[in-house]
Amino acid sequence: MTSDTLPWERLERPEEGFSILRIDPSHPHDFFWGKESSGKYLLLLEIEDAYEDFIKTIEISLKGIKTDLRLQASGKKFYILALQSNQNADIFCRLCEDLVESTKTIGSKLEALKKLVSRLKRWQQFLSKEGKRILSRPEIQGLFSELKFLEECIEKKPVEKDVLLDSWKGPLGGAQDFIFEDFALEIKSVSGEHNNTVRISSEQQLKTDLDNLYLQVFFLAEYHNCEKGISLNEMVQIIKHKLESHDLIDSFERKLDHASYIEIKEYNTPCYEIIKTRKFQVGENFPRLVPGLIPEGISNVTYNINLHAINDFILESSLWGDS
Repeated sequence: MTSDTLPWERLERPEEGFSILRIDPSHPHDFFWGKESSGKYLLLLEIEDAYEDFIKTIEISLKGIKTDLRLQASGKKFYILALQSNQNADIFCRLCEDLVESTKTIGSKLEALKKLVSRLKRWQQFLSKEGKRILSRPEIQGLFSELKFLEECIEKKPVEKDVLLDSWKGPLGGAQDFIFEDFALEIKSVSGEHNNTVRISSEQQLKTDLDNLYLQVFFLAEYHNCEKGISLNEMVQIIKHKLESHDLIDSFERKLDHASYIEIKEYNTPCYEIIKTRKFQVGENFPRLVPGLIPEGISNVTYNINLHAINDFILESSLWGDS
């Protein structure tokens, strides 16, 4: 969201029916903000009769949002998303902006409707999650660091972009955050001058059957007023810009869906600045708890590693073996 002011606040509440405001006159499709006489917030897409049958095949249940077809007194027909409780307006606004933005480069009405359905299905997954919808501060920091590694790889081009995105396993619950053809990589981050430990969340995290396993640590400075650094939302946009291809962006967004990320204002802060990075080679004598080294009957292990204790394992070369 680009502003703290919601677009529906610019609309008068009508005595009956709904009032509408065109979102973007340059958009190839007619999207409108709307407000009902009950005060409910709407997103409307004007449609022609030829697409009504397709609209009726859409079977998506969005938590807190109702969809329907509606005819205005003027004779115009709309596909409508209606927010049932305005207390969730910030997330609804982001959903609406996403639907408008994702169809901006699609000229065909039918293809735009298909794209709209695919985006609604992703939002259905997000909105259906019970309980926590907002990432915690450690989760924000962790995702930011994984994205920073993605950005660095896109810049240095050690592998093709599609291979890089496919190798990103963190959002899918992989043992490590990145699993390439012959090595795996776990990403960790720490913030604050005196934070010298990283948390290992399972006995599988520092174990692989590949040739090599690496641990990369990002040391971050955190700014809550964002006078420096960049936010999680900004990092996502940077990567989308660098991916360029619609197919690659689509693949990237699917991974973000699995990471429970959606672009909302809560992720405009904090901002992070990379102070330094350290890479470690995880191998023989590296301090770790892995299956086979843990007494039988103990599982779901989490533990901390002191970074000072693993200085001898620092890797100075590139992960890909070049300088």
